[in-house]
Order: sequence, then structure tokens, then C-alpha cells
Amino acid sequence: MYKTRQYRIWQWIKERCKKIDNDRCRNYWFRGISYDKKWENFRWFWEDMEEWYSDNLTIDRVDNNWNYNKENCR
Repeated sequence: MYKTRQYRIWQWIKERCKKIDNDRCRNYWFRGISYDKKWENFRWFWEDMEEWYSDNLTIDRVDNNWNYNKENCR
């Protein structure tokens, strides 16, 4: 699924949580926002999120102070 919208969303989640040198991402890192460790692999991210995926939606956390994971994303 490389080069798909779903793959880019997954990459952006990882980037937000890891890059402290990017002003747009720094807030996630300083607040301790991370993602489910199994999501290091796209396959597991997609297995968790495919059911709710739609091209007209973006990924959103239910609790903005909690991590990206199956239970907290919509």
C-alpha cells in the first residue's frame, strides 16, 4: 500500500510523535503523545484502522491527551 493515503497518514502519525526538531511536531513529543508500538509496522496500523477508514476522513484522537492507538482513534 506504499504511496497510498493510508500509508501517508501512518507515516505522519509516526513523524508527529518522533520529531522534536519540527515546530509542527514538537508539541506532540513534549506532551508525551506517542502511538501503539505495534504500529511501527504499517500492517498492524492498517489492521486496526481499516474498518473505520474513509477517503473523506482524517485520523483523530478521541482524547487529545492520549496516544494514537486503536482505542483512541476515530
